[in-house]
Amino acid sequence: MRADRRLLAAGAVVAVAVAIASAPRRADAGDAAPPVAAARCAPCHAAAHAAWAPSNHARSTRGLTPADLGVADGATLRVEHDGHVSTFSAARGAVTLETAGPDGKPARYEVPWVVGPRRVEMFVGPVPSGAVQVMPVMREVPTGRWFDWTHLVFGGPLVGGRAGPAPVVAPGDETWWTGPVRSFDARCARCHVSGREPVAPSPDGTGPRSRWRALGVDCEACHGDGDAHVAFWRRSRPDPAAKDPIVRWRDLDRDASLSACLACHLEGEVVARGMAPGRDVLEHVDPTLIDDPERLDAHARPMELVYEGLSLLSSRCAERGGLTCLDCHASHGSPHGALLVRPVAGDGLCARCHRAEAGAPAAHSHHAAGGTGARCVACHLPPVPVERGHGVVTDHTIGVPRVPAPGEVAARDACTGCHEGGRGFPAGAPPVVPDRLRAAYAAWWPSAATRRGWPDAFLAQRQGAPHAAAALTDVLYDTSVPHVVRASAAAALGRLEATPEAPLLDAVADEDPLVRAAAASALARVRSPAADAALTAALADASPLVRARAAKAALEGWSRVSGDAALRRATLPVLRAQADAVPDDDLRWFRLGAACELDGDSAGAVDAYARQVALDPFAGAVRERLARLRATASPRR
Repeated sequence: MRADRRLLAAGAVVAVAVAIASAPRRADAGDAAPPVAAARCAPCHAAAHAAWAPSNHARSTRGLTPADLGVADGATLRVEHDGHVSTFSAARGAVTLETAGPDGKPARYEVPWVVGPRRVEMFVGPVPSGAVQVMPVMREVPTGRWFDWTHLVFGGPLVGGRAGPAPVVAPGDETWWTGPVRSFDARCARCHVSGREPVAPSPDGTGPRSRWRALGVDCEACHGDGDAHVAFWRRSRPDPAAKDPIVRWRDLDRDASLSACLACHLEGEVVARGMAPGRDVLEHVDPTLIDDPERLDAHARPMELVYEGLSLLSSRCAERGGLTCLDCHASHGSPHGALLVRPVAGDGLCARCHRAEAGAPAAHSHHAAGGTGARCVACHLPPVPVERGHGVVTDHTIGVPRVPAPGEVAARDACTGCHEGGRGFPAGAPPVVPDRLRAAYAAWWPSAATRRGWPDAFLAQRQGAPHAAAALTDVLYDTSVPHVVRASAAAALGRLEATPEAPLLDAVADEDPLVRAAAASALARVRSPAADAALTAALADASPLVRARAAKAALEGWSRVSGDAALRRATLPVLRAQADAVPDDDLRWFRLGAACELDGDSAGAVDAYARQVALDPFAGAVRERLARLRATASPRR
């Protein structure tokens, strides 16, 4: 979920073939009970289905019942959330919510679904327009605490374990919960339901925005087309070289295996539709990178919910060890927390590669053997707070817990978290002041304490250090670091007060598409004929990710494309492709409309602006602009 102030293996049997042939393949978002597509696979894959059914994947989105709220049928639950009051009502097994509507007056909404089984529960349902929205009240799963969605999305960054105040969002504001910034269809459904297809609303803004196959993550989401799999096993196979089209994960190489998981476990925007198991996720998703100081710290540890992907891709341990998600997690389900293949107690997962350290935990950790401080995960996979302090995730950088230097506030290390009683850490650790932590760290692990690396370059950028440009440039040219780190360095160069041009012009021609894309983004800050030429070339790059980033860079501030017709016209097909890829993202239609208008294509601008206002009921300024254009635009030929 991403938002900001504006944006936000057996042969098939006849029984299963009949089941698949007769099962509905799609459900409108407004239907109360979409079909459970995974049940089609159960007759032949009973064990996998039984493990999957109670898993976090299956329960990622599920039907909401009164029992989930702890209320009896016919009862109500009144919830106060940061100055607002919302009331759940249960009747005949269904749940409704009375809360402030778009005009501020109390309105009642059906709430058929709940999202999130582990950290935060989001309550989801349709509004009268047909859009499916995330309701304004949320609940922390471990604590049962209710809070308002503005704290999750707009609260200030965590400082000292506490989030800054959230802004007041009033009915009618562009970020009010009934608008596109809280659209479940556009912002969440891609990963929280299976087989999701976007649907364009009617010109008046009514109608469903999504169709989907099933709630949660089903079998076909990870293994591909089940119909083709069944058809393969039903037909006679005279060709011995014929291959079952279903995706078997044991046949995937590391990159493909990671991509299949990171399609959902990597925060980013869709740049091309059609992501499927076996394909490269970075040709379909434009990820958040380490340059973003509000979303990740300089060590690639999450500060917001950006999922595990970026941290893992930046991990030296994971990269050198060739780790995939399935080395530690069981995608079908597991009796252990977080779908782990082994219980987290003990260090069996880490000991497979780190036998010496796991065999002498006290000597390695300098904590008592058998205690929580001597366990691998305590130091190398610690909890980190996200969602403005409402949730906790596991740090997947699998890095060393270097204690931050005085004034270094961006790093959130395991030592400090444990000895300051951070959320998610085990209770009972004695309080230790930072100076003593630093001294102990330097004495116990001197080589780690003095080892410097790419995080220092990102720290320099965030602190405005004079050497930041040189440090980031060194990381950009260092092909020994993970490619997401190199790409992040390119993006971070674009955040400097004085963005250096030469390394970015080199990087926009790099072999790696992610590096090229990040360099194209950074060139938004560089105004020169060479930068304009590089962006124009990037708009024709073979990678849709590079093209998407180049288009945004070209549009930055609008003055660049206003004065360069060739560059402006090169952006138009990219912007159209972006809008078509996610047709229920209102901002993509705005960008296309504005570019068309600059290019003198009033009819094209009218078409795009009309799509935007159909999606965004609060786009008053664009609605007025659309009316003026309609009064003067010539019809398209």
